Amino acid sequence: MTRFTFPCVVAAMAAATPAAAQEILGAEIGLFYQEVDYSNDIFNDFTASGLYAGADVGLVSQFALGVSAEVIDYDEFEDGTTSFTGRAMYTPSPASAFGLFYA
Repeated sequence: MTRFTFPCVVAAMAAATPAAAQEILGAEIGLFYQEVDYSNDIFNDFTASGLYAGADVGLVSQFALGVSAEVIDYDEFEDGTTSFTGRAMYTPSPASAFGLFYA
């Protein structure tokens, strides 16, 4: 399974769904900055900053797809962190929901 299989399946499902049923259920984008102060001699203090974004799209009334991404950069370390998460959510009734997550 290649890394392009999931996006291709999502694109095919979105293309096969009537346009009237598709809607954006939620989205966010943001920046953050954090200072970590250990106040001891064992660890060094450091700062972290990052960017995150995510969106959820409803394809039909009971099925939705979402994606999230986050990039974090630390001032004390050479490497930062990048994460991507894909998700599919099925809601058979207002009282229950099931989901699959891929990170």
